[in-house]
Amino acid sequence: MSETSTTTKSACPIDHRSRSGFLSSFSRQDTLSDSNSNAQGCTSDAVDKSSPQTPTSSQQTPLDNQRVVSSIPRSSQTPSDYWVYPSEQQFFNALKRKNHDPNEADMRPVVHIHNAVNERAWGEILKWERLHEGSSKCPVKLKSFRGRPGDLSFKARMYGLLGYTYPFDRHDWVIDRCGKEVRYIIDFYSGKPDSKNPHSVSFYIDARPALTLEGVVDRIRMTFASWN
Repeated sequence: MSETSTTTKSACPIDHRSRSGFLSSFSRQDTLSDSNSNAQGCTSDAVDKSSPQTPTSSQQTPLDNQRVVSSIPRSSQTPSDYWVYPSEQQFFNALKRKNHDPNEADMRPVVHIHNAVNERAWGEILKWERLHEGSSKCPVKLKSFRGRPGDLSFKARMYGLLGYTYPFDRHDWVIDRCGKEVRYIIDFYSGKPDSKNPHSVSFYIDARPALTLEGVVDRIRMTFASWN
């Protein structure tokens, strides 16, 4: 069984407060939203339903309303659609609604890390999907996603019992492979601080197919591919 783990580092300096803010908010916040929708929630089905761009009454500093279009294709009847990340203001408002105490100054670096981590997660899924390039002629798209921060995967639970760190979040992403739905499990881990670059933010992403028959076969195939 192969493990696909990578390190995602922020492209700009992030202080420890912002890093902590990201860790505490990532599992509570939506990762993507439909580019044609204005909804938000814990899953892709409810994404963006109540994510206004209006500043809250207690907000001291204005936040950016611009939303970044991801590189992740959305499964729909319009192939040009891509999933869209929440703006700084939407991110802030969502945390406020969930009774958290976000800091306006943290939103820019937190959103930056949030987007980069999700892009990396999609890149890890595409590595697995290359195993099917010969049989699948359609571009892979993301159909839905679900955050499951309190639900440890079997692998994360076993590693935790062996003394390894537990992930700070888990997502299940369902992709559309030429009309076939395939589920991936993604565990997000906080990386070790870099003594040579204390302002860097490191995260480890373990993405792999769910434990279906095809998923197990793909894990075995990936293991052999990594040996070559």
